[in-house]
Amino acid sequence: MLPAFRQRLFIGIGLIIGSWVWMRVASELGAADGSPGISLFDSSLGVPLAIVITVLAGLPAIGLGLVASSIGNPLSGIFVVAFSLLMLAASGGSIEGFLWRSNLPSRYGALIVETIFWSMAMVGLIFLTGLVRHTFRAWLARLTGTDPAHGTRNQLLHVDSHTLLAGLIAAGIGGLLSNLLIQSAISGQVLGSLVLAFAIGALMAQLIIPNASPLGILLAPTVVAIAGYAYVLFNGNISGTDDVLRAWYRSDLPGLALSLPIQYLSGGIVGATIGLGLAQSLDQTRTPTAET
Repeated sequence: MLPAFRQRLFIGIGLIIGSWVWMRVASELGAADGSPGISLFDSSLGVPLAIVITVLAGLPAIGLGLVASSIGNPLSGIFVVAFSLLMLAASGGSIEGFLWRSNLPSRYGALIVETIFWSMAMVGLIFLTGLVRHTFRAWLARLTGTDPAHGTRNQLLHVDSHTLLAGLIAAGIGGLLSNLLIQSAISGQVLGSLVLAFAIGALMAQLIIPNASPLGILLAPTVVAIAGYAYVLFNGNISGTDDVLRAWYRSDLPGLALSLPIQYLSGGIVGATIGLGLAQSLDQTRTPTAET
């Protein structure tokens, strides 16, 4: 393996370049009326073009993240991409613009669909991380004459009962804390709350079930996001836009409904990777998620 400082170097470069490139397209991905809040399904460019631009702008973060994952902990690349995306989410602003310009509560259904899209992209990144990491380590083993079998298995996508239970624990703790911590729709407050909440949730879940694959924990923000949106969408006491806005003004709208999918899937995953890393450093007897 390469020295740890080289991995940190790639992480740092990935964070700087990835964040800068994604932030450059924040205005293009925004709504037609210029109101805050980035939603791919509500972009002035249209859904297909918004997705293409988002993916193309994310290539530097993805590429450098894959390098970081290949030479060290596989979660490091996921952190690079999620943190860079967090910068885009912060640049795009809060959910306030979405609430003002949308037909509510039905548009919360679109947020559920968008959350699923972002989650599928994240799972694709995890799969690509395992594939690239396996190939890189096998090549490095042949180059150095070491055993290629060590450290080439990808456990990130492994699913079993431990994975599911850890994910539920992380979602439960992270969701509860997020709902308590998110006190306004201000972007910084929302993102900071999500990072902290899911860092704690991931830490506790991984310490409770140390043998679990991180996949369930990384998907915890998706579960919480869908639950928060579904609460508004199917709430019998909310039948129109005025009801949603009135609940928002009165602070009756739950904190989980004040975060956009891009905020959940950036801040939530940044927090989850931090919590997983802390748990792995505290519990050296775990299944080798950082070495496989």
